[in-house]
Parts: sequence; C-alpha cells; structure tokens
Amino acid sequence: MSNALWPRLQKRWSALCPDLPRGGLNPPATARQIDAVETLTGIRLPDDLRDAYLHFNGMQRQVIWNNGLRAPQLILNQFHWLDLETMATRWTSDRGMEAGSDFDPDLFGPEEVHGDEVRHLQYHAAWLPIGHSGTSVQCLADMGPSRWGRPGQIVSYDSVDMPGVMAPSFADIVHVVLDAFDRGAVEWNGWEIVSHATGHPLYGIEAWQLA
Repeated sequence: MSNALWPRLQKRWSALCPDLPRGGLNPPATARQIDAVETLTGIRLPDDLRDAYLHFNGMQRQVIWNNGLRAPQLILNQFHWLDLETMATRWTSDRGMEAGSDFDPDLFGPEEVHGDEVRHLQYHAAWLPIGHSGTSVQCLADMGPSRWGRPGQIVSYDSVDMPGVMAPSFADIVHVVLDAFDRGAVEWNGWEIVSHATGHPLYGIEAWQLA
C-alpha cells in the first residue's frame, strides 16, 4: 500500500471542500483508540483500514447536513465513513440485534454457497461497520469471509438482501475514487459526485471503474 494514498486523499478532499476543516475528514485516530475497538470486537483491523484510521478517524458526522455544507461520501458516493466510536457503537448494536433476532436461518439458504465471497448471514460478529448510508444500509469490512472471499473485503449490507462485495479492500475503494477524480471522469457538484460526461451521480464500484 502506497504511503502517499492518505495525503492524496487529504489534498483532494480539502480542494473539493475548502470551507470544511480537512475537507470534512476527521483528525487522526490514536493507536489507543484503534486498540480499544480491536479489544471490544476481538478482531484486528485490516492493515489498510488501520492505516486509514491512523490518518483520519472517519469523517465529520455533521458535514452531511450542516447548513448546506457537505462533503462527498467517500465510500462510493453512498456511505459516510464512520469514526471509530460510531463503529464500536454500531458493532455492539448489531450484536444485540443478532442475540434477539428471530431470523430464519433458511432465508438466505446455506451459510456458504460455492463461489460466493460473503457468508449468507443476517449478522456476523466479524463484520466491522465502516460506513452508513443514512438508511438501513451499511458498509462493512468483512473479517469473516467465506472460503472464496478474502479478509478485509468491503461488503454492502442491509439485513434483508444478501450481502455483496463492493471491493477487495478499503484502500481499493479510495484508490478508485481518487483515480476517477484525477482522470476527470467525475466531479463534485456540492451534493453528489457525478459523471463529468453526463452529470449523473455514480454509485458502486462498477460505476467508478467504468466512469
């Protein structure tokens, strides 16, 4: 992983949102804050995600609705990047939902299906919430993939539809977003990240790669 990725993110977001400190990105998390989350969850963060939090503790929660000041939702125009405190809170809440759930284990079929990278579950203690859309949909770092997946893959999940992989890692998502800006394929209109060619918003990893 390039050491230049996170300074590159800071530079781009500060240029996009000059009226927001650090372009809406939070100051770095401390190693102690990361250790606290890892102790709570019993899971070590993927190296790229740990490095990301050592540069930025997610994004400012208030910038999505703050007197018209907005920052781009870093995770593919769809998810607000959560700070570690919110990650811990949501992970704990999901454990409570899991314990009290009347979930039908047959809803998604077998837990592992040949070739599917994500386990077919409603909740999983090895799913770390890193992004939220403002609705029921979350973005997760999957540290308990199926045998066909990879630890640290980024998953979109809403507890009703079967979760699916968005990208191999958090760093991959950041690379894709920044590369799209660098080649002029996308632009920030103050509300959403849109295609430079069409002016239409882009969502999801496939859209970024094809932009």
